[in-house]
Amino acid sequence: MNREMMKHWINNIFSKRKNSIWRPPSLLILDQFSAHKDWDIVKLLEKYNVHCLFIPAGLTLILQPLDKGVNKPFKTGIKQQWGYWISTRKLNAKGLASIFQISRWVANSWEKISPEIISNSFTSCVLERTRNRHCEKKQTL
Repeated sequence: MNREMMKHWINNIFSKRKNSIWRPPSLLILDQFSAHKDWDIVKLLEKYNVHCLFIPAGLTLILQPLDKGVNKPFKTGIKQQWGYWISTRKLNAKGLASIFQISRWVANSWEKISPEIISNSFTSCVLERTRNRHCEKKQTL
């Protein structure tokens, strides 16, 4: 990911999310990656009525539940399939994995991410525990 890829993602994918035609105010939580903090990127997001909140360095695993619970096993699954593919190729074989092959690795890895894994990533996150405590306090008032 770099600045140009981030711009492409904002203009061609993120801006087309559900209800984005009305540009309701949105909050996008980002880590400290340099392309995220680029002034032009922040201004582009503001054009879509998106406010950025940057997670302090070193706290991504605590504050971003999907990084903590989903991305790691997902990426590990892809790397394992690539490792198997590369280890079973003939030594003299040339070429790269096809788009089809890579798509299969992505699909196979995603199939292993259950709703429980996603749910558990939120419940093990500090934000979820804080939100729950806050809700419990409101309920007892």
